[in-house]
Amino acid sequence: MLEIAHRLTPMATQVTSTTTGTDVEQIRFIHAGAEAIPLENDSLDLVLAINSFHHWTDVTAGLSEVLRVLKPLGKFVIIDDIWDEMPEYATQTCASLPQENEQAVVNKQVNTQPQELASSMAELKLVGVIKRTMAEAQFTGINSREYRMNEVEAVIISGFKRDVKAEF
Repeated sequence: MLEIAHRLTPMATQVTSTTTGTDVEQIRFIHAGAEAIPLENDSLDLVLAINSFHHWTDVTAGLSEVLRVLKPLGKFVIIDDIWDEMPEYATQTCASLPQENEQAVVNKQVNTQPQELASSMAELKLVGVIKRTMAEAQFTGINSREYRMNEVEAVIISGFKRDVKAEF
């Protein structure tokens, strides 16, 4: 994917600033896992995970890294298929998971870490589990919405890094 991105955006990495007249880095492609993001603390306004969240090897570490690199009030967005509605997914992959509606999963009180809450790829495809896992990791303002148009059906789940300074 990085090779394709570089090929399709050869000039996107450098743009000329209208205020200073100098070249400014606009887009940078980095190959790294979510568990070790090679960026400075509080350096990003937005982090996207598109069709990848359920592939993270250590969800707890990944969410901690996302929080670390986000600026206060920065936004984390997960975009994925609406797995909950796929009959083949429900019967083959999730047969052993408890059948609860999304709100029941989000409201469930648990005393385990996010990694234990959503330890399998199957669980990390469920909207309620993703939202609960983000809440356990201290994201705020978590919401989800479905996007449906023509043949495209996706769920968008987002949350914000808490602004600790504003709380005091």
